[in-house]
Amino acid sequence: MGNPKHFIAILAHELSHYIVRSAGAENAPGGEELHELLTDLASIIAGFGIFKLDTAFVAENYADTFSQGWRIGLQGYMPPEDCAYALALFLISRSQTVDEVKAHLSPDNFKLLTRAEKSLMRDDTQLRRVLQLAVGANR
Repeated sequence: MGNPKHFIAILAHELSHYIVRSAGAENAPGGEELHELLTDLASIIAGFGIFKLDTAFVAENYADTFSQGWRIGLQGYMPPEDCAYALALFLISRSQTVDEVKAHLSPDNFKLLTRAEKSLMRDDTQLRRVLQLAVGANR
């Protein structure tokens, strides 16, 4: 349990498989090819976006008896920028601001989230259309 955020992000993703399958996602655009990406998105919509964003990119060192080095790369199927946009949409749809989650994100990920929120707020018409689609999907 060296990284609880990563563990929670993995559990959220795996539990989101159930949500996606229960919603009939086999008929979703992109089909099975995009199932894992849709599952990552579902975990953000389910409220685990902070965990997903803060664990989407990993850069850590490791050392054991026989080796040492760095692990660098993406975790999951959605890049950090896309996680930031999805989390920003989630927060906006709940009338929350990115400042409310600042304490729970790394500084770099908070910057991504702030940029995503500003980008979404620039085009109010497009944002309203996306939120209408999201609200319609949740009915």
